[in-house]
Amino acid sequence: MRSSNKHRIIQLMDVALDISVHITVYVGACSWDKAVELANEKLVAILKNDYMDIYSAGKYQRIDNKSKDKYKFEVCTKKLPKPVNVATLSNQEKEALLLDERYMTTFNDYRAVDWNINAVYKYLRNLYPDKSEFHLSSLAYRIEEL
Repeated sequence: MRSSNKHRIIQLMDVALDISVHITVYVGACSWDKAVELANEKLVAILKNDYMDIYSAGKYQRIDNKSKDKYKFEVCTKKLPKPVNVATLSNQEKEALLLDERYMTTFNDYRAVDWNINAVYKYLRNLYPDKSEFHLSSLAYRIEEL
């Protein structure tokens, strides 16, 4: 049985092929069931020049470079094969690709880096010069009892 009624919800977001970010999206008093419900809410995160806009559970928050306690970037250290154009693959080839362990990563394949939002934004702008903002995809969440 869960004893604490204060929780921190951390979302793991995909930034780019080799970068992810842990974002603290909620810290507060609520039941465990409510924390799970909040963690499962649709989350929209947009990375811009020196901040991230987060929309979740009908609430908005802006996380800037100075809010280092609310985010942590990680990079993948595993050498991944080049991306494949799945539009050119047969269904059988797509299935094989999904099971290809060369493309699979684990938590051990990532290491924390001391990057701020602006550094990641500049990195992404070099990769994708036509984009001025980057939508992040939710990969997983973690709930911590406080």
